[in-house]
Amino acid sequence: MPTTNHVTLWGLEIFLAVAETGSISHASEQLSVSSATVSQQITNLEQSLGLKLLDRMARPIVPTPAGRIALESAERIIGDIRLMKARLTDWSISALPSLRFAMIDEFEAGVTPDLASELTRQYRDGSFEMWSGGTRDCMEALANRDADLVVVARTDDLDDSFEQHDLLREQFVLVTSPGLLKTGSDPMDVLRRSQLIRYARYLPMARMVEAHLGRVKLKAPKTLEFDSSYSVFAALKQAKGWTLSTPLSYAQCQRFHGELDVIKPPFPGLSRTITLLARKDELGELPREFANLMRRLIRKQYFAEGALHETIGNWLELLDDPDGQQSV
Repeated sequence: MPTTNHVTLWGLEIFLAVAETGSISHASEQLSVSSATVSQQITNLEQSLGLKLLDRMARPIVPTPAGRIALESAERIIGDIRLMKARLTDWSISALPSLRFAMIDEFEAGVTPDLASELTRQYRDGSFEMWSGGTRDCMEALANRDADLVVVARTDDLDDSFEQHDLLREQFVLVTSPGLLKTGSDPMDVLRRSQLIRYARYLPMARMVEAHLGRVKLKAPKTLEFDSSYSVFAALKQAKGWTLSTPLSYAQCQRFHGELDVIKPPFPGLSRTITLLARKDELGELPREFANLMRRLIRKQYFAEGALHETIGNWLELLDDPDGQQSV
């Protein structure tokens, strides 16, 4: 009984080549394979379909009536495959019918509006879903396939199933209640005697800070603990104290600008890298393209003359593509 279990794309491509050239030898030259391979693939295809597709006695070789029917279908199938390969070789953000994107809260008030505007412009024929959250939530969404791309603070426990494109490096800053560190005082002594307002210890950023404070041997007395920068800064406004935070976190909370002191820490610095992540080998060049878009929006938001948050630019470093593709 004939079966299509052994009908292969390779067999169909060889069938097309023979039908187009009218010769097994010409088809073998065109496909860079032996004449024996061409002949065997045609035999396999005919056996699988249970019909003779080519009249090999004719010169040039011509399709049989059944072959003409098969030729029409084969042309459509191979054409679709070639079109698919072409689209996958050179796709862009706008090529996807839908895109799900998540990024850290720190960009919500700054970069996110510009990104939403850009995606709306590019996604005229598609749809996108965008949301913000903590690094842990974004990473879980990527791992669970609830997001296609995420922008998060880079962690050291990434495995090789993800590709990453670093966007930005930021130096942690010391944020204190107004006037906590007075001229002439020993800043380390003041910090040891003042209340540390912590980020909730389950947060990745909090773990970074705790480890660093241990390295610089800075231990503060009784502390308060919150799970958002807004709450941390609100506590600093009400109580004499300090925290280690990031420029992006401070920029996000405009409510407290001018009401807290933001300075370089009086001890060895700490930094973190903001990176774009995607599941490896699934989106082609799209993650790199998206990373360059993010770099442009970050430059506009934090580095351009007259940018809304240019005052924090001293603690930020925009990172170019490591393969030499500049973020223009």
